[in-house]
Parts: sequence; structure tokens; C-alpha cells
Amino acid sequence: LLFGMEAGASQPAEAGAAEPVEAGAAEPAGSPHAAASASEPEEPARTSSKGELVFRSDFESGNLGSTEEVNPQSEWDIMLRPDTNNPKYRVWFYFSVENVRRRQVVTFNVTNFSKTKSLYREGMTPLVRSTSRPHWQRIPMRNTFYYKCPRHEMRYVLSFV
Repeated sequence: LLFGMEAGASQPAEAGAAEPVEAGAAEPAGSPHAAASASEPEEPARTSSKGELVFRSDFESGNLGSTEEVNPQSEWDIMLRPDTNNPKYRVWFYFSVENVRRRQVVTFNVTNFSKTKSLYREGMTPLVRSTSRPHWQRIPMRNTFYYKCPRHEMRYVLSFV
């Protein structure tokens, strides 16, 4: 599956999808507004059992900084790398997720946005694309949450399922 966000939109992995996923905010890759890619390549994906997600952002506009598994095979905290030309901003995301089991329900928590005012507070949702969903589609509002999180020092977190 591919996750992508247009200036504040992104989407979660489709339950039941079993293909790679990319996620992002800002413009999808190929857009004239897409950000530059990271200069350091990421480590190659290791062999994992099905359902043990493999995250990547070693492609143009990928900005995944790190991930932390919160609940085994079902919830991950996502940290974004800062924007290339302004290190204090983290307002979009774009990354992929591979090795998803069929019907696996996954929650992603983007934990380090740099702005409190966001279109997510106005009902905008992330975008997702996969081999079974070849066009960018928004995640339903019922599966997207933007809130102040006590576990993350009351910072705003975007969670999507």
C-alpha cells in the first residue's frame, strides 16, 4: 500500500491489503510541489514474517524519520524527518509499508507534526494507494483522528487506521 498526503492529507493501510503501502502528506511523488528526497539511503528491508511491517521512505519525497511499534503488529508511532529547507517544519509525510497480512488492521500515529493548526482538524484525511487501489483515495473520516495526546506530551498526533 502507498500512503500519501496532499498538503495535510494522508491515509491508513487498507484492512485486508497484502501489498506494499506508501504514506505521505504534502504532494504525492511526481507532483511539481514534491519535496526533495533524502540524501542518505535507508537500510535494505530484512526478511520478516507476514504481518511484521517493513517501513520505507528511500524514494523521492520520502520523509519517514523513525517508527516505534506500540502494539505488536497493530499500532506504530511514526516520527517524520524535518523538511529539507526548513528543519523546524514537519507538516507532511510520505512513506511506504510492506509485508501487510491480508485483513490486518493497522493504526499509524504521526507524532511530531510541527503545527497545531491543521486541516486535519477541519476534517481532511490522509490518502492511500496500493496495487489493489491504484489511484490515491482518502481514508474515511471515521478512521482518522487528530488530537492532543497525553502519551506524547500533549502534542497533536494524527492517527489513522
